[in-house]
Amino acid sequence: MHITEPGVGFIPLLCYKKLTFTLGQFTGFVHVLVNDARQILKDDLMLAHKTEVPQIPWDFLYDDPTNVGAGWGFLQDPRTPWPVVGEQWMFDQIANNPDVEREFFRGKPRMAKIDCYMKRLVAFRRKLSVLVHICSGQPARAPELLSIRHRNTDAGGVRNIFIEDGLVAMATAYHKGFHATNDAKIIHRYPPREIGELVVWYLWLVLPFVHALELYQRHEREQPVDHEVRKREAYMWPPDPHSDKPWSSERLRETLKEETKGILHAELNLVAYRDIAIGLSRRFLGSTHQFTHNIQEESGAEVLDDDFDDREMGAEEWSGHIADLQAAHSFHVAGIVYRRLITEQPGTTADKRHFFRICSTDWHRFLGFHFTKAESLNPYRRTELSPWQKEAEESRMLRRWDLRNTPLEPQLQAMMGDPEVRFRGMQHPAMVAIQNGESPVLAVLPAGGGKSKDRG
Repeated sequence: MHITEPGVGFIPLLCYKKLTFTLGQFTGFVHVLVNDARQILKDDLMLAHKTEVPQIPWDFLYDDPTNVGAGWGFLQDPRTPWPVVGEQWMFDQIANNPDVEREFFRGKPRMAKIDCYMKRLVAFRRKLSVLVHICSGQPARAPELLSIRHRNTDAGGVRNIFIEDGLVAMATAYHKGFHATNDAKIIHRYPPREIGELVVWYLWLVLPFVHALELYQRHEREQPVDHEVRKREAYMWPPDPHSDKPWSSERLRETLKEETKGILHAELNLVAYRDIAIGLSRRFLGSTHQFTHNIQEESGAEVLDDDFDDREMGAEEWSGHIADLQAAHSFHVAGIVYRRLITEQPGTTADKRHFFRICSTDWHRFLGFHFTKAESLNPYRRTELSPWQKEAEESRMLRRWDLRNTPLEPQLQAMMGDPEVRFRGMQHPAMVAIQNGESPVLAVLPAGGGKSKDRG
């Protein structure tokens, strides 16, 4: 893979084998996909064409990662003040909209309408799988992604979706090297808030309605509702309704290719995207949060998992690290023994989760997602800029320098094609304020005072 060096007025170009696209096209693809998934969810699944969707109380979401009871998920935590009852909301949506109610019910539920609804559900799940794969940090391997559960199962399967300080967290078990170490690594990935919102809305408001429709479908078509059908309801990507088409690595690969071809106009498969994501992280993220590529690097990362002594740390991290050394134990031992929270998920520590979170949120910012309030309060948040942020800041400073040294009146004359044209009224002071970097700038001009020229 090759990435051309960025500069002022120059667009970074990414070349991978026969694929070529700009970084702007790549990040644009991600945001178009987010908007497409959001539109399907709100218009086709939540049927919220003319109604407001209940807001998610992000600052008051609670979760108990230690609860392994069957059926438990973050939606069941009684401390969260949900504004509506999720299991009932979709039925109320239909009952309060006569046109939609006629589409779904004519004496009894219409199978044709239910089938159309389920097709839109599959379309949403496809887009969500690509978004979670691309935007959560280092790309997971397909079996990790497709094994994600949103609640615990009766057979002892533990969920993988949690709420952590205003973000959705997806924790999966990583089994490479399991036979050598007899230890599966728990890896946390954090989708950005914009994608976490889709996940929460889907699980909270849509999925209970989907389960009701699917049971009705199976009853009408005399299909069995056995233990396996109930068990798969806990998965984020279960087999498709009616067709029972399962999600597999091959299907995820084809989904990624189709979505990237339709928007990015370049077919990316799982291997290609993994290589590209790792290359981008090496080029644009800090050295401590680059994505690993091969077994040797992952083995090195496992050493750091066991002892964080050699990691690059901020001032607050070093302070805690030195205190641990004074107590004659390592940073890692302190995390798993002395300062382990009673709400800590088995198989991980708060320190590991924070480092995983930083890796994910660095990637969020690179992709152009917003920085959450909760993240700004993160005590592990690095204060230094990533390499791509430093380059962007340098380019911004160069543009500001060029602007400050630009003669305004000659530029106006060149733009208007008239050597006699001059600034009028408050135009020149307003332009000087902009040139000096003042913000905000409000210029109030009378009729005929040149407002259209200011907008230009």
